[in-house]
Amino acid sequence: MKKKFAIPALSIILVVACLLSSCSIFGEKTFTVDELSITMSGMFIESEQEGAEAFYLTTDIGVLVHKETFEELEDKDYVIADLTEADYAKLRMEANEIEAEIVEESGSVCYEYNFDSDGSSFRDLVVVKKGNNAFWVISFYCLEDSFESNKANFLKYASSVTFS
Repeated sequence: MKKKFAIPALSIILVVACLLSSCSIFGEKTFTVDELSITMSGMFIESEQEGAEAFYLTTDIGVLVHKETFEELEDKDYVIADLTEADYAKLRMEANEIEAEIVEESGSVCYEYNFDSDGSSFRDLVVVKKGNNAFWVISFYCLEDSFESNKANFLKYASSVTFS
């Protein structure tokens, strides 16, 4: 009789220990694409989105990662040494006809805007980072109603970005 109880009890203890520790399923996980690494909740899964270098999802949050190499920008007659993250954010906003204020929050250059998709309203926090060979645009989005409760985590994730 004790053996039947010991296995389920041990399983419950292992699950609770995993929940309380930093298991990648419930803790944090570092995702890497090319030279960029970002640490986010272990609840994100990697997916695919056409035109994006990376796409990460939870049940209610999406994170798209795009890059534009310095070489591509030089082909458009931009002088890379002169472009700041804020300058690049402005170029992206103009190209996508987005009107927003560029701000620096938690060490990240970013802007926010709303968009509609499939009958739902979303809010997007777009963060621009300058890497070693490209500008990176990281777009954190969720339903508009839950944006404010997610924003602190979005900024935390953005501040974790490193380049190799």
